[in-house]
Amino acid sequence: MLAETDLEHAAIGFSGWQTDSEGVRFRWMAGHAQFYVSSDARAVKLPLRLEAAGNADSWPVEIYLEGRLGTRILVESRAWHEVRLMMPQPQRGRRFWRVELRVPAVHTDGQTTERRPRAVPPRIQVGRPQLTPPPS
Repeated sequence: MLAETDLEHAAIGFSGWQTDSEGVRFRWMAGHAQFYVSSDARAVKLPLRLEAAGNADSWPVEIYLEGRLGTRILVESRAWHEVRLMMPQPQRGRRFWRVELRVPAVHTDGQTTERRPRAVPPRIQVGRPQLTPPPS
C-alpha cells in the first residue's frame, strides 16, 4: 500500500549526486523530475541553477506540490537560487508529499512575445532539499 511505502529517498528523473566547483551537492534534471518530502516538514528550501549552455541565461522552472502549481521562477545560470516552498498541514495517514519540477521546452518571458523554443528543455542543477521541521 502506498501510504505505508517509505518514499524518503525516492526520486524520479534526476541524475546521481555530483559536486560543483564550490562543493555544492546537486543532481541534474531536464524536463520533469519529482521527489518526496516528509509530511512533517513545514517548508522546503530548494537550490536551483540553470546549466550554462547555449544562448539562454535564464529559463523558467515550475514547482508543483501534489500536482498543483506551487510556484514558477526564472532560474539563471550565474548563481544558485533558493526557492522556498511552504508545505501543507500534515494530514492523518499521509507520510510524504510529492514535489515535481517541470522545465518547459518553450520560454516566454511574459513581457514580450519572444518565444525561445528548444527541442530539449535545458538541464537544471537541483541542490539538496533543506527541510524546515515542525515546531517542537
